[in-house]
Amino acid sequence: QSFGGLISSFTFPWIAVTCTLSAFLGTNKALQKQARLDAVTGIRNRLSFDIDLHSTEISFAAILDIDHFKQINDTYGHQAGDRALKTLCDIVSKHISDNFRFYRYGGEEFFILSRENKEDFLKRLLTIWNDLKENFKLRETEHLSVSIGVTENIKNDSDLLVEFADI
Repeated sequence: QSFGGLISSFTFPWIAVTCTLSAFLGTNKALQKQARLDAVTGIRNRLSFDIDLHSTEISFAAILDIDHFKQINDTYGHQAGDRALKTLCDIVSKHISDNFRFYRYGGEEFFILSRENKEDFLKRLLTIWNDLKENFKLRETEHLSVSIGVTENIKNDSDLLVEFADI
């Protein structure tokens, strides 16, 4: 009896520690994922952008900026502005792949980082541009517009990449 009691007294704490550690690791993983996603749009955020830009070979970048975004917020309210951000993300996200990633950089600015070759990159951007021209609307009759800046990654310099794309 004493040997069985001794085993159970060691087994129970071990199970409790294992369960606690497992729960902690699961929570930690969920928090890491949440920290890398934008709360409004659900796409990768600035933190993810910075990490990927410095850890991945990038060939090209594009910055998308919603034109007159302040006017949307001022005229229709911030909920309408949030809907515009989400609509843009829904449209662009349809065209994303492992070699073509999309991020909310800040405010109404978004970045695309690509490892594709020039021809494929430009084709995909043209497809996105046409999809936005047709479907990016605040209301059925109110089309919204986006400015897009594009750059090639020069010497893998992340500061230059952001600066050139944002001109």
